[in-house]
Amino acid sequence: MDVIAEIRRRFHVDKEIITSLSSTFNLSRPTSVNISRRLKSLFISVKTTPIRSWALFTSS
Repeated sequence: MDVIAEIRRRFHVDKEIITSLSSTFNLSRPTSVNISRRLKSLFISVKTTPIRSWALFTSS
């Protein structure tokens, strides 16, 4: 579980590329492709998800 957190931190905060992460953690190519897809999909979904329940936070 610590490896996943470390990969996410290095990718998003340190802007390290997937190939560099793969070689650092000795990951195979299929694993690095899966990680790349997952990281990019999570990043896109977080940025594009609209807030639907904004009315709950407004005072009446």
